[in-house]
Amino acid sequence: MAHYFKVIKEIKTETIETSVESYHFSVERQERRQNIQRLVGKGKLVTSFIVDRQHRNGYTREYLFDNGIVLVVNEKTHRIVTEYISRPSHIRRYWDYNVPSQYQYIVNIARKWQNLGYID
Repeated sequence: MAHYFKVIKEIKTETIETSVESYHFSVERQERRQNIQRLVGKGKLVTSFIVDRQHRNGYTREYLFDNGIVLVVNEKTHRIVTEYISRPSHIRRYWDYNVPSQYQYIVNIARKWQNLGYID
């Protein structure tokens, strides 16, 4: 079953707007975060998107890094929700599958992580 996913807008930014980590992120996702850092590193922030996932807590702000990592933050509270190594198809969805040429390298990197089995 496909999950609802609609990009409201892209916001080019050089900073991440967060206030605090959610319990889910700070406690339940620490092993995932450590694995991401170990496998692919921190990366450099490239752009962000306001995304409607029809979640009861509202929109998310999804920060895309040059190594294919996505950091998800609640748009209202600025709490970090999760961080993950993105699949190539997920990155393409941000641009409705028409990835601008300057970002195609991120799709290729995500494909590399997928081929190496880094994506759960």
